Amino acid sequence: RLVADHETYARIIAELGGRGNMEAESLRSICISAERSERIASSAHSSLGAPLGEGDLEALRELAERILKLYEYRRHLEDYLSALMEEVAPNLSRVAGSILAAKLVERAGGLRRLAMMPSSKIQLLGAEKALFRALRRGAKMPKHGLIFQHPLIHRSPKALRGKAARLLASKLALAARADAFTGAMMGDRLRDELERELRDLRKNR
Repeated sequence: RLVADHETYARIIAELGGRGNMEAESLRSICISAERSERIASSAHSSLGAPLGEGDLEALRELAERILKLYEYRRHLEDYLSALMEEVAPNLSRVAGSILAAKLVERAGGLRRLAMMPSSKIQLLGAEKALFRALRRGAKMPKHGLIFQHPLIHRSPKALRGKAARLLASKLALAARADAFTGAMMGDRLRDELERELRDLRKNR
């Protein structure tokens, strides 16, 4: 893939416009690596597609600028949410990350309700439909719900994701209870324990 992500693609269109402006030097000026800039420029100049009119290019650039503003707004919201979750549920945020922690609290109906859940229920939060479908039809049970979004889970080998999800859910349960009831700070320790246990799990597979 020539362009790594959608935001970079939108920035190229917003700042450079049509393929006639896709010079390697211009691409490097918007923080694209030299090697990738050369490949994009070469591909743009060898393209067989018909050129766009000025009206079409202007519409595309306007759309690209709006997309970039949405990315910026998303980062602003994520920063706000991170600060809020660090205040409300610091332990849960350290273990799960602020975005996933907020989703778990919302899905559970509040931090206190999340703290009162067993780890097995936290593991499947967000997978209720799949769980009920499995119970009705005798299908394969889901191994995880929202917590699949945690990088330590979705980067784990597929065969180990169920065990990894159980480990994570147990740490999340402890973190939520500390945030809701005791106020003790243990998030960093729980995160370190989780990473160590997952490393051991991969070694002993």
